[in-house]
Amino acid sequence: EAGARIAITDSYQASLQAFSRHGLSEEQARALIRKSAAVAVKARDDFEKKTGVHNYVAGSVGPYGAYLADGSEYRGDYGLSHEEYVAFHAPRIEELAAGGVDCLAIETQPKLSEVRAILDYLQEKHPALPVYVSFSLRDPATISEGLPLAEAVQEAGRYPQVFAAGA
Repeated sequence: EAGARIAITDSYQASLQAFSRHGLSEEQARALIRKSAAVAVKARDDFEKKTGVHNYVAGSVGPYGAYLADGSEYRGDYGLSHEEYVAFHAPRIEELAAGGVDCLAIETQPKLSEVRAILDYLQEKHPALPVYVSFSLRDPATISEGLPLAEAVQEAGRYPQVFAAGA
């Protein structure tokens, strides 16, 4: 009702590892992530029935550093291999896609290598799912890990699914 055209799922920090820390099984964790999509889709659909206005649902995928909960999501001072990033993000992505999101929001990412891993995975597993990417910044021209923002945005834009990239 305030005018937003995209609802974002409450899954930015949701991961199997985070839910496991709190005693949930993989099945329970996956169900919660999928439910974050279902809640947003229902809100979108209810609003459309009421107003006739169709909005969109973006599945929120925050950085690995958000799981660490030590501030590293703002600095990008962590490093995983390409495969480790994929293993971390894939379950959340799968549940959001199964939950019916219209696109993914790869949000406030501090590291280009993490974004590449996610986008490579999506290109292989969900090539038709649109994506937007946002980077966190160290300063107005540099993403958190120290690369120029223009370079990071240009690299993200090379993936055909990416319809927007910025900070």
